Amino acid sequence: MPKISVLNELFLSAGGDILPIVDDIAGTPETKYITITNLFGNIPVNVGIADGGTIGQAAGPLITFDDTNNYLEITGCNVGIGTATPAAQVHVDSDDQLTVIFRSHNETSGGGTIYNFSRTRGTAASPALVESLDSLAFLYFEGYDGSAYATAGYIQARATEAWDVSGHGTEVKIFSVNNNTTAAQERISFTHLQTIVNDPGNDVNFRLEGTSSVYLIHADAGTNTVSINTNITTGQFNVDQPSSTGAKPVLFLDQGDVSEQCIQFSSDGADRDVHLFTVNVTGTPAMDWLETPDVFSLNKGLVIGDGGTTNYANFADDGELTLFGTARATTQIPIDNANLGKGNTAPTQIIIGDYNSWEYDINDDTVFTFHLPHDWATGTDVTISIDWFIDQAYVTNSGEVKWQIVWAATPHDASEPLDGPTHTGTADTGDINIPATAKTIREDGLTIAGASLSVEDQVGVTISRIALTDGNDPSLNVDPAIVDIHIQYIADKLGEAT
Repeated sequence: MPKISVLNELFLSAGGDILPIVDDIAGTPETKYITITNLFGNIPVNVGIADGGTIGQAAGPLITFDDTNNYLEITGCNVGIGTATPAAQVHVDSDDQLTVIFRSHNETSGGGTIYNFSRTRGTAASPALVESLDSLAFLYFEGYDGSAYATAGYIQARATEAWDVSGHGTEVKIFSVNNNTTAAQERISFTHLQTIVNDPGNDVNFRLEGTSSVYLIHADAGTNTVSINTNITTGQFNVDQPSSTGAKPVLFLDQGDVSEQCIQFSSDGADRDVHLFTVNVTGTPAMDWLETPDVFSLNKGLVIGDGGTTNYANFADDGELTLFGTARATTQIPIDNANLGKGNTAPTQIIIGDYNSWEYDINDDTVFTFHLPHDWATGTDVTISIDWFIDQAYVTNSGEVKWQIVWAATPHDASEPLDGPTHTGTADTGDINIPATAKTIREDGLTIAGASLSVEDQVGVTISRIALTDGNDPSLNVDPAIVDIHIQYIADKLGEAT
């Protein structure tokens, strides 16, 4: 058999085996292209490479055949399918839409085709644990923009903790690119704690399939509001509890922890109730809106007004109502007209039309008592209001009157006797002009300082007409008459705390 010195021809034996070829020409080997042609009709031509055999060179592309472990290893180069310039270890390039097919053939129910993207720190020979925030894999989508292939979007898997055999915390993020921009923005993040839909500066919509304007949920980027079923006049939001046996919480609106504040909508099939919890859903709700009985109840305090700053009403959790600032009310205690005729030197009763009144000469007085109610705003002044008239009209330097009260306040206990009270005082109106028109009513008030009083005090009052300081008595020698006396005080509560 001839020796082949220049590799331009290939001879086969009658059995179809390739003959050993030895190029013994000294010098630099030439690059040769081998074409194996079946010279014997239908006789198969086989190329056999022994276990562990290689094709190529160790310093460059090398193909290693392993029959024992049944694999083919390609090292030292990128592999291009459809391209002579592969840009990665495996690069598939095709002018056809159908580029790669993956098929799996097996008999198990869960045996679908698996795409495995794995990552370690370290090396293949010595892998190391992934750390928190390590990216595990990216799946990129690109398109050609006339200049280069650019990112249209991608999916990223990332570790959320340092991994070990007991913890594989992970998040998966989906990114896409807005119109007229080139940078990918995070849209959805599935984390170990929550799912986040994020579209900076744009509205976020969960839309019904096949519709253009009906949204299940619409998040408005301009107003930072969330609405349900926008653009439909009959929209509604339904939450269904599959079981109707026993009271079931069908909806929680909370901060992610049942130990925190939440609104709970519950149903037992017949009744539908709403509960507001401010601390713990196992405790007493701050608010109940019950269907049976049909009642709305607050089990905590309620503030109505400016939020508890200055002017507001406060309902305590025991039901007592306390008022503050302008929310407080002026309340009156009437004194029975008949009591005006009772005093140390009693006034004289006179009847003017349909009005019963009492005429006071100098030093005539009326003595009465009243009970300071529990709704009195502690520390506020109490006013003794006097409605009076005189049968004479005022003229210059003719007709002045002066009223005075002497008062004492004693608590409902054994600390002070009625004839020796600790808290006492006097007040007068000074010289005041009689009304400009005869027999018309004028009201004047005398003040008892609130600092001297306590809730539930019994207050005794003596009201009298006293001599003027430097004015002139009415010229016709007629006396003023009192029609009514009433006590005015500031009330700041409704209901007495027990």
